[in-house]
Parts: sequence; structure tokens; C-alpha cells
Amino acid sequence: MSDLSPYSQPKPPITVTKVKNDRFLDFTCLHTWIMFLAIVAGLYLFKMIAVSPNIDKLMYLGIAFIFANIWYKFCSTDEKVQFSKDRVIFFISDKQGKHVINSFDSTAEDLEKFIPIKKIHSEGIVEYSGNEYGIVIETYPNRISDEIREQHEKKLQKLVNSIPANTPFKTLSCSVLEPKKPVLNFLLDLSSKAGDFKPKNKHLTDMYLKI
Repeated sequence: MSDLSPYSQPKPPITVTKVKNDRFLDFTCLHTWIMFLAIVAGLYLFKMIAVSPNIDKLMYLGIAFIFANIWYKFCSTDEKVQFSKDRVIFFISDKQGKHVINSFDSTAEDLEKFIPIKKIHSEGIVEYSGNEYGIVIETYPNRISDEIREQHEKKLQKLVNSIPANTPFKTLSCSVLEPKKPVLNFLLDLSSKAGDFKPKNKHLTDMYLKI
């Protein structure tokens, strides 16, 4: 081809190859030790199959089949080993009572020992002893700005003044904390420490998105 031609040889595309973290034969890895133990156990089973009588051969074949299935399902890869390890640790801590969620539930009879409530009806109606009734109203008002605070206080005063005589009226106000924020921060911290273990990263991400 002539040197005057505008044609030039195309360059091959630049590819970025990500090196996978292979922990095979890493003696600090639990999967490596389990693999060595599995090889030793497999060699022992094959030896017993070779030297045992026919009836015992079937028994050792069955043991080898069960052992191979357990190893393949739980310990064949580093990710499976880590997942199985986490499940075992969680199971043990659960048996130790570290994952107990305490729930509190009281009936109207139990509450009547402390306050004179006879029955709680639907729509927030509370029946007290002495043939008295009350109603509970739950509201989520917006924050009152300083510009309309005076007008808001006048409306409240008008409401209180409209209540009949000898009628108890009580308001309870509280600020609700946001419980999600510390949990989300905790999950982000765990995600930063999870490393390259994909099942754990996926699990933490799913929990974060669900919350």
C-alpha cells in the first residue's frame, strides 16, 4: 500500500483484565485446610473400598457419596466455606441467646392493675371503671413555624375552652427518633470491611436497600 494512503492499521482495543483473588493453597484460608482434610478423608475411603469385602464396600461407597455431596454443597469453594462458617457462628450465638428479640404484650386485665382501664374498644375508645369513657386521637402535625405560632396557640386555646366542664383533657407530645440511620451506617461500615466476598456483599446490599 502506498505511503500516501490515509489508511492506517487499526489498533487493537485496550482491555482491562481484572485479576481474581484466588486463595487456593493459602494456609490462612479455612477453605484450604478443609480441602486438605477432604482429600485425606477421600483417600482413606477409597482405600477402605479397595480392601474391604463386598458388603463393606457398599457401606464405604455410601459414606463416600454422602461425604462428596456434603463437601460439594457446603465446602467446594471459598465462598461456600465462608457462608457455612457464618451460618454456624450465627446458629451458635442464637443458641446462646444473642439474637433474642424481646416483645412486650399486655392485656387490658393486666393494665387494669395499674390504671383503671376495663376495655379498649375500636376507633381509640377506652372504657374506664366507674362507667367512664375516653378517646385517644393520634396525630402527626407538621412543625409549627414562628410566623404562625401565635395563631396556632390561639386555635389550641379555643379548642381547650370548648371542652365541657369536668372533662379531663391531656396531650402527650414526643419527638420520634429515626431508627434507620444508625442501622444504615452500620451496614455501610460492614460493607466496607466485607472485602471481595460476593455473597456477603450482596446480602448487605439487599439489607441496605430493603431498609
